[in-house]
Amino acid sequence: MEDRIGGNRTDFGGKAEFVPAAAVLVGVCVFWLAGFLGGLAVLHSPAGMISVLVWLYIMLAAVALSVVAAALAIFDITKRLKRRRSGWE
Repeated sequence: MEDRIGGNRTDFGGKAEFVPAAAVLVGVCVFWLAGFLGGLAVLHSPAGMISVLVWLYIMLAAVALSVVAAALAIFDITKRLKRRRSGWE
């Protein structure tokens, strides 16, 4: 396939198109694994109640954003796989 300049690109449409979405999924999995292995240890810390509450709100936002990022990455990967199987590329 030719790029915009007219040269041939051997990696265009290959497995490299899945790398960004796969990297997001790996990052989300690492985030959730870290949370399962010891993310709630902040509740047992000697910090004040307000700092614990602020930390929990930050983690709530991070959890919500990680779910959205994982859903978008899965959607992107499935869209690319369907396009590849239907012969668009």
